Amino acid sequence: FFFKQKTAYEIRNCDWSSDVCSSDLANSSTAPAPTPPSQLVHPVNESDHSETPGQGNDQCKSIVDEYRTAYLRKVRSLLGQLYSQELKITEESEQALQYFPAHQTILEAVGSGGSYLLIPANGRPSHAWIVPDWQTLESYANSRPNKGVFSYDYVAGLGSPELRQPAEVKQVGDRWQVVNMGVIAVPG
Repeated sequence: FFFKQKTAYEIRNCDWSSDVCSSDLANSSTAPAPTPPSQLVHPVNESDHSETPGQGNDQCKSIVDEYRTAYLRKVRSLLGQLYSQELKITEESEQALQYFPAHQTILEAVGSGGSYLLIPANGRPSHAWIVPDWQTLESYANSRPNKGVFSYDYVAGLGSPELRQPAEVKQVGDRWQVVNMGVIAVPG
């Protein structure tokens, strides 16, 4: 028997529930297997967000400035004026991210103790920004988890992690889906 070794791209595009890859299905007349409900992600329409975070967006810059000021002064009340809810990554997303790093992260509101803070986007009711809470930001000094929320910019000589750009999320029912990852600068 001869087995073809798959590339990383082919492996990433495989349907987790079978040995059939999407590349194989394109040449087949059979329909692909349905995606399990826990893996369903609502598609993000590019027209849903007119601006890319961090590129000419005054609110994005303002959020970073206010967050940095509150963090550096260690004044929680300033931070409290900025966000409307605390969020955490759903258990389903946490599990999916272990096996599928390209999975789109879904977050849900929690009463307290969330790792992320939701900041409403001006003029866009179904969109918002998220920033890490202070404890989560500080944890990035030692750990850079791939949670699909933030990417990391390694900066030589940086003393502690800094928010460079908030992540953008879109409301999907009572949850929030990451549509544009934010950026955290970390000591490098």
